[in-house]
Amino acid sequence: MIAQVALFDTIRTAQNKNCEAMLLLLEQFEPILNKYARKLHLDYDDAKQELALAFIELVKSIKLSNLRDSSNKSIVPYIAKSIHNAYIRISTADKKLSKEISLDDLESAWEAHHFYKKSVQQYWVSGHW
Repeated sequence: MIAQVALFDTIRTAQNKNCEAMLLLLEQFEPILNKYARKLHLDYDDAKQELALAFIELVKSIKLSNLRDSSNKSIVPYIAKSIHNAYIRISTADKKLSKEISLDDLESAWEAHHFYKKSVQQYWVSGHW
C-alpha cells in the first residue's frame, strides 16, 4: 500500500508547501481515501474531495516532533486512524444535514395543514360529517 519512501520526510516537505510532496502523499493514501469515499452516502466524487481536503489539513497539522519515531510503522496507523475519524465526522455531518427540514418543506407542510384544516371545517359546516 505505502511505498518505502520515508513518510516523515515527505510530510515535512509537504508541510513546507511542496505540492509534489502533497500529491505523492495523496497518491500513497488513495486506496484508503477511496475506501471511505465509497462508504459515505454522498456523491463519490464529492466524498473523495471532502476526504482529500481532510487529509491535506491533517498533513499540514501533524506535529512531527510529537511522533514516537519517524518510521512508517508509526506514521501509517496514525494517518489511517485520522482518515477514519474524518470519515466519521463527514458522515455525521451529512446525516445531520439530511435530517434538517428546508424552509420550503416547512412552508409546504404548513400550507397542507391549513388546507386540511379548511377542508375539515367546510365539511363540518356543510353537515356531511
